[in-house]
Amino acid sequence: MIIDKPIEELLLDVNSINLESSERVDDQHTVHAGNISLVDDKNYVFSEIKSVAEPHPLSCVDGGNAPIMNYGTLVIELNKVINVDCPVQGESTRLGPFKFLSLTYTVNDSVNTKLYHTEAGLAFSPRQLEPKELRGQSQTYVLAGRARRVMELLFAAHIISIRKPRVLLLDGSLGHTFDRAEINALDTLLETALNSGVTLTALTKVSSILYRGEPITHHVNRLAKRIGLKHFYTMVGTARRGGNHTETQLYVVRLNSLAKKPYLLEVYNSGDSDAVARLMYTLAFNSNNIALPGYPQGLALADRYARVTAEEANTVKTVLNKHREIPLISEAYAHDLLDYW
Repeated sequence: MIIDKPIEELLLDVNSINLESSERVDDQHTVHAGNISLVDDKNYVFSEIKSVAEPHPLSCVDGGNAPIMNYGTLVIELNKVINVDCPVQGESTRLGPFKFLSLTYTVNDSVNTKLYHTEAGLAFSPRQLEPKELRGQSQTYVLAGRARRVMELLFAAHIISIRKPRVLLLDGSLGHTFDRAEINALDTLLETALNSGVTLTALTKVSSILYRGEPITHHVNRLAKRIGLKHFYTMVGTARRGGNHTETQLYVVRLNSLAKKPYLLEVYNSGDSDAVARLMYTLAFNSNNIALPGYPQGLALADRYARVTAEEANTVKTVLNKHREIPLISEAYAHDLLDYW
């Protein structure tokens, strides 16, 4: 194919790039990158994941969103949140997915978000998020996903309050944008986990944390291979999260010897080293599905159920399309006229 040569050249360049990062190393062998402090790799302590006790039951929370209408500074989205419970024995069960619509728009240097739903399972949800001020900031703030990000955090806090899981796992990290609504939701989740004695964890599929110019997960994996480890965890740093600068721990984990890659795991309220070892065994126990070794099955199921399908999005879009008497809708859907040409 004519595209083959350009792709080969592109791949060569990608493989040769040594990305710059904001990291710097001080005399205490600590690497600083924003609110993240990374341990120098000379101080890594690798632990093999072993069967140390019966694993904990696991609750997994995820969310999804899809734009229904995007008109520059106004976005309408269909969103979902879901919880999947994974017992030690037996089949997983789920709460949700719960659907809600969101309207996010910019006016007077402020990002506003309103939520719309009739789901009893979302009775805890606010109807409007705290505005995000844009004065003195970039006007290119990404509107899409704001409602879903905040609701994932609030839904996770809700699950902890009503179900008291021993371990709750989120998709992604506990990092946040500079958005007061998101920071407040994260603070609520962290406080709820601490007060309920719940270990809060978050697994990042694609980590943006670099160490010496390469993704930290790959850097750690190379070191682990040198000492013959395929099923391991090691703490690589700490992070400060939320408005209260709550400290969390960062680990690189390979949850199955057949896993294609390791992942970055963020942990809060884990307890002592024995508790951490049991936590890692809990996650590994849930990651032994031969179809997806090394990735928690509960999180994979949550991802599947949280996705907004094209059919669901088009159903809402069709309803909105009937209201072309509203100028913004008429403009946003003007391109659709070509579908009937």
